[in-house]
Amino acid sequence: MAPLAISLIMMFAHRGFPAPGLWAALGLSVGLQLLLTGCHGICFARDIQTRAATYLALTSDGWFPLFLFSIQTGFMFVSMGLIWFTLLELGFPTTTWLQLNLATFLLTIPACRILADIARSTASIRWTAAAEACRYLSLVLAAIWIAGTLMLFMAPPDKPIPPDKYIFAIILWLLVALLALTCVMLFVDHLLHAEKE
Repeated sequence: MAPLAISLIMMFAHRGFPAPGLWAALGLSVGLQLLLTGCHGICFARDIQTRAATYLALTSDGWFPLFLFSIQTGFMFVSMGLIWFTLLELGFPTTTWLQLNLATFLLTIPACRILADIARSTASIRWTAAAEACRYLSLVLAAIWIAGTLMLFMAPPDKPIPPDKYIFAIILWLLVALLALTCVMLFVDHLLHAEKE
């Protein structure tokens, strides 16, 4: 219900007539919720009338987990899109590369879940390494986005950083570089240990 609540709150908080994007997000939230409720009802209903619903109920173990994962991912994208585009509409400073970074980070979240499930079911070293690499990549992308956003508070995109904030900018990006280096070292270490085993 979170995306639906966020959509309604932002529509009421919006000055004037709500933007088309808010209506689209509200429609997507309602549609996803109806799909989830309908399929959940089919899977757990005791008295099913139609042949198609009976078939879906009998084969629910095969398709419902993937369906639920897709619905959850859709809810996440709608929620993040709502929050992000509303912040942009309110004048929140950003750059193109930060938006691309955020989009890549959001894509790594479902990718990490898929890879982790495959690694768990196959017990393969390659899939486990891929899942771990995706998890570390997601962490580094999140750190880069946070650092880039904090930099925008120090100075707008079209202005240089004030000299008195140089030290904070250097420390901030050094922390990001250390995090990225730590992730690379941990990944290589785990990979070497896995190959030895």
